[in-house]
Amino acid sequence: MTGTLTGRAYIMHGPVTANRSAADAEVRFAGQTAGDAFGIAMPGSGDLDGDGHLDIALGAMQPSGDGPGQVHLYYGPLAGSYDAPDSDALFVGEAVGDGAALPLILGDTNDDGLDDLLIGAPGNDAGGPDAGAIYVIFGSGI
Repeated sequence: MTGTLTGRAYIMHGPVTANRSAADAEVRFAGQTAGDAFGIAMPGSGDLDGDGHLDIALGAMQPSGDGPGQVHLYYGPLAGSYDAPDSDALFVGEAVGDGAALPLILGDTNDDGLDDLLIGAPGNDAGGPDAGAIYVIFGSGI
């Protein structure tokens, strides 16, 4: 997709020893809608499903930070090109303005042998105006 602030993310397998173009990335992700800012945050990566391959989570603020926010999860192994709707799992913020688009894959926080996903929603109002919220999704629950 194309449009202002649609967003893209790229994975380049290392070691990277010279200047490279994003067009040469081994894995490419493309946002869906103008204003989504897909890939806005540092992506989370880890093994959420226990298959030995790294998985990646990418955030989309939607649109221009006024949406509830989304986190798209893609299970590895990854190669080639993906669009936002190709994700294996989608997590959506609770309300407009939450900005639930800040993924981080943690280690195994509940001792079940799988990495866990943390999602930050800095605009969530449950604890007061823009107090923010953090969600933890256990790898076994994905």
